[in-house]
Amino acid sequence: RRLFDGSLVAPRGLPLLWGLLMNGLRAAQPQKDTANTGLLPLGKGGRVLALMEQCLPAELRVETDGTVTTVAAGFDFDGQLKDLARHPFAGGALTAHMKVDAGTGERIGVTYPSAGAPGARITTFAADGSLFSDEMVPLLGTAQSMIHDCAIVRGCDSDGRGG
Repeated sequence: RRLFDGSLVAPRGLPLLWGLLMNGLRAAQPQKDTANTGLLPLGKGGRVLALMEQCLPAELRVETDGTVTTVAAGFDFDGQLKDLARHPFAGGALTAHMKVDAGTGERIGVTYPSAGAPGARITTFAADGSLFSDEMVPLLGTAQSMIHDCAIVRGCDSDGRGG
C-alpha cells in the first residue's frame, strides 16, 4: 500500500489537492520530506543539515566512526524558519543549494516561497552554524518565481555593476 502521493510533480487542480489530502490522512503530513538533495555541515562537532527544496531541513549528527543519527526531522531553528503562510504544506523551507563564503565561512541561501506575494528569502548561517539572518526580499511580478539555484556575489548592487 502506498504511503505518499506525489505533490511536487503531480497534476494541477483536484488531483493535486486529493493527493495532498490523502498524504495528510495516511502520513500526518501533506508533502513528503525526503531531505535528500544536499548536506550542509554546520560548525564543528558533526552537526549537519540534510536539505531538500521546499521543505524544512533534517538535522543530523555524524560521529567520527561514520554513524549518522537523525536529531530532528523538519528542523526549523526553534521556529525561526517556520512560515505557514508562504509554505502551507511543508510549514517552512530552506533551499537545498546553500553557498559557502570561503572568506568568512558563512553559508548563504536563497529560498523561494510557494504561496503569498512574490519574494525570495535570504538565509545566512554564521561560520559556527548558528542562524545569522533570515529575511524576505520582495520581488517584482504577479507570481512566484522558482529560484532553484543561484550564484551569490559580494560587492554588486542591484544593477550588477559593483558597488
